[in-house]
Order: sequence, then C-alpha cells, then structure tokens
Amino acid sequence: MSRNQLTELPNGLFDTLTALEELRLDDNRLRKLTNKLFPNNLNLLILSAGANRLEEIEDHTFRRQDKLIILDVTNNPQLRTLVLLLQLQNLAASNCALTRVNIYGLCVMLTSVIIA
Repeated sequence: MSRNQLTELPNGLFDTLTALEELRLDDNRLRKLTNKLFPNNLNLLILSAGANRLEEIEDHTFRRQDKLIILDVTNNPQLRTLVLLLQLQNLAASNCALTRVNIYGLCVMLTSVIIA
C-alpha cells in the first residue's frame, strides 16, 4: 500500500486479514494510526510507515501485536510520541520530532533502535 497518497485508513480496514505478517504503508500522506486499526492482525511481524505525515500513533495501537518485531516510522517529522507494548527487535524512528518513547513489555530481543 506504499506510494498511494493515502491520507486516512478506516478503522478495521485490515480486520479480515488475520494472517497478515507484513504491511508497508510508506510514502503516503497518513496523519494518524488509530488503536482500532489492527485489532485482528495478531500475526503482524513487520510494519513500515515511513515517509508519511504522521502526527499521532494512538497509545495501544499495537496492544495485541505480540509478534511485531520491526516497526519503521522514519521520516515523519511531526511525530512526537510513541507508546508501544511490544517485543520489538528493531525500531526505526529517525527524522521524527519524538519527545517521548515508551516501550512496555518484554524487550530482551531488542537489537536495534534508531532515533536520530
């Protein structure tokens, strides 16, 4: 779904894709990811949402994604906060305006954090 000039994703858009493991939303115009966007995507491993216009990723957006290991939100210069409950291995968030990053959960596998 990259490079489609998307500005919004309706809640529940991916509900029927329960086996979804990788989702690429790069190079769109998304401003927000809500906590009702991925409730049934329990197998999501990789989410890339770089080069959007993200201002907000609601708290607990990934609360049920226990398998999510790679999250890329690079090049979202208006993004200020990340609150995650994950077992991440890689978090890429360079070129964001982050003032707060909270990662709750088991992060013993975290091998890479890029926030510059």
